[in-house]
Amino acid sequence: MPPESAFELNREDLRHYAGLQTLLINLSYRLINIPGKALESAETDALAAVSDYIQVHRGYIYDYGYENQKIILRHEWLAPGQISSREAFERLSWDELSDWIHTHEYGNLINCQTLEQLSPSIRAALNRQSVSSLLALPLKPRGPCLGFIGFDTLRQPRSWPEQEIELLEMLAQLLAGARERISHEKELLEARDQQLEANRQLEKAMDKVQIMAMKAESADIAKSQFLASMSHEIRTPMNAVLGLTHMALERNQDPQMENYLRKIQGASQTLLHIINDVLDYSKIEAGRVKLKKSLFKLSSVTETILGMFQPQAEEKGLKLHSHIDPQVPKRLIGDSLRLRQILINLMGNSIKFTEDGSVSLEISVDKTEETQTWLLFTVRDTGAGISEDQRKLLFKPFAQGDSSLNRKHGGTGLGLSICKRLVDLMGGEIWVESEPGEGTAFFFTLPFDTQIEAQTIASLIDRQGLNVLIVDDDPGTREMLAHHMQSFNFQHTCASDGESALRIMRETAEKNKPPFDLILIDYKMPGIDGLETARLIKKDQSLPKTPAIIMVTGYESEEARKKAENLQIDEFLVKPINQSSLFDPIMNLFGKEENLFGDSSYTEKTRKDASFNRGEHLILLVEDNAINREIAQTILQDAGYQTEAVDNGENALSLLTARKFHAVLMDIQMPGMDGLEVTRRIRSGELSPTAESCESPNPERNPNYDINSLPIIAITAHAMENDRELAIKAGMNDYITKPFNPQNLIQTLDRWLKNSH
Repeated sequence: MPPESAFELNREDLRHYAGLQTLLINLSYRLINIPGKALESAETDALAAVSDYIQVHRGYIYDYGYENQKIILRHEWLAPGQISSREAFERLSWDELSDWIHTHEYGNLINCQTLEQLSPSIRAALNRQSVSSLLALPLKPRGPCLGFIGFDTLRQPRSWPEQEIELLEMLAQLLAGARERISHEKELLEARDQQLEANRQLEKAMDKVQIMAMKAESADIAKSQFLASMSHEIRTPMNAVLGLTHMALERNQDPQMENYLRKIQGASQTLLHIINDVLDYSKIEAGRVKLKKSLFKLSSVTETILGMFQPQAEEKGLKLHSHIDPQVPKRLIGDSLRLRQILINLMGNSIKFTEDGSVSLEISVDKTEETQTWLLFTVRDTGAGISEDQRKLLFKPFAQGDSSLNRKHGGTGLGLSICKRLVDLMGGEIWVESEPGEGTAFFFTLPFDTQIEAQTIASLIDRQGLNVLIVDDDPGTREMLAHHMQSFNFQHTCASDGESALRIMRETAEKNKPPFDLILIDYKMPGIDGLETARLIKKDQSLPKTPAIIMVTGYESEEARKKAENLQIDEFLVKPINQSSLFDPIMNLFGKEENLFGDSSYTEKTRKDASFNRGEHLILLVEDNAINREIAQTILQDAGYQTEAVDNGENALSLLTARKFHAVLMDIQMPGMDGLEVTRRIRSGELSPTAESCESPNPERNPNYDINSLPIIAITAHAMENDRELAIKAGMNDYITKPFNPQNLIQTLDRWLKNSH
């Protein structure tokens, strides 16, 4: 465990980097769509804001004039009483700056805590101005290096921490990307002027139109790639901010500090939501969103969404309603993930902009065809309503109908644009009806396949029917659970307490009656509680079989879940329970292999494998970022896993050659050998970095000779769809995107290790 002083330092760094990151986010939104004539003003403001925040004496931007072989001062910020950097740099000849320029042309920065590493001529010029330390980052888009952005201190040495350098590199990329984009836009404007002239010359008109179309498409793709790149670069420091906050909260005892940390965590999660909006939009723009059809229950989707927004609605005093017309098929084939995304955006908007009254979700059949059903979704609220002029802007990216509401409620203005793009992609239509003072209704239609509707619940269960024992001291709950079992056509017996349940099971065994397949048991009961009853059932050798156990409780707590997990309880459900929430875990436990509602194989293995112990498993963590490495290692160790960590691919291969590991958590983007190449070598058996052949390794020399069974899980800031495909193609088993959720990380690792038993 790190010492307390380390966490105090992390908290200070966390506040500094979070503030700098927030500043960069704000600057990025200004730079994304800024017109060319406003770029210089925006660059000046950005340079001043960042220089002042990181407390340097000077900040400057220089351009490389390759034609006249001179560097030109573009912008400069000076702390009070400081002299200009112009005399130091512009008096140097092109030859004297050649090493400096070549360093930037290769995309590398110049980091000088002292000036000793610089050439004598540059060092002498800077010494004349009493420069003590300097950081110069290249402004390099995909083409030639445009120049550099630099920061220095005078007569006062300064170090440049790695985390701060990463964020300043993002600033350099933002500035370079903005200039590149404006250059493209300038070319487009020039092309448009040429097109007008071409229209007067009929013989060249078609050629000019084609050129314009190609350039417009290129500019759109460049903008989308820029947005995706920006989102990716922010994810790595975001993982550090959220991870360190999580670690500090786990160890903090000070209520005031917890309050600060919770606010940092909330602000960081808000930033992550904005980043995900930008990334989703860029994926759609770049044509990288692929629809994935699967069988799903519509009621499960709507109940999940209503449950997600219920606390927010209650906080505002709003009522949430939903209604699914009886004619709507219960099971559909389509992309439930994208449907969920559309509904979350629309429901979230309605709740955000409604101050009193209600928000409702209505679903009905629009039209039916032989193998498809078109559904009409309506999200209706009693909010302030939207004027005609505002409605025209609703589905445009980076825009909201009412700027005053935008300031009040926040948001990127991308949510409705994403909804429209997704609905179009899925073959539907979306529109809005609203008048000021009369609320708003969003409508969209989508087609779904319905051939699966003829299947029944019985056909999905791996036996003729289940024999279920219901154990609950509350008569109303017993009656409700019995009703659900009857609707599933399951045999069921009820018991009012733990003692009665044990007696019924023993009597059933003594009389050679069919044993119970499933126990639904309340967590908290008088006398023997649910956990003790479950423990006695599992250890009772007189029973012909050990039934699956689903714990049902009205007490949502981590302690209860951990106790149930330690006892190898199969499922844990929180009241209120409905038919849908019962159906899914039962399908997971007893569904046939072709069951599309859940992974029964995983749950069965988990239930039968009572010997799984995290402490017996050694995990190799491969991560080049020191902070992210510390965070992941601490989370794994807190969960009970043994860990070994390395910072590059070569060391990972060497360790895998020498020691036996049970799983690998692999970063993808690393200096030297990246995570994809490391994985390919592992899968081919080439564990030693110097190996010249791909022959299977010697089992006596290498303890991981069964290399195909070693789970390799990517943990990366790459979040595009093709990134996942590349990882899987290289031989990775799973893929987790930064910033990662600690619980999701452990659950993913548990799943693969339990499956490998």
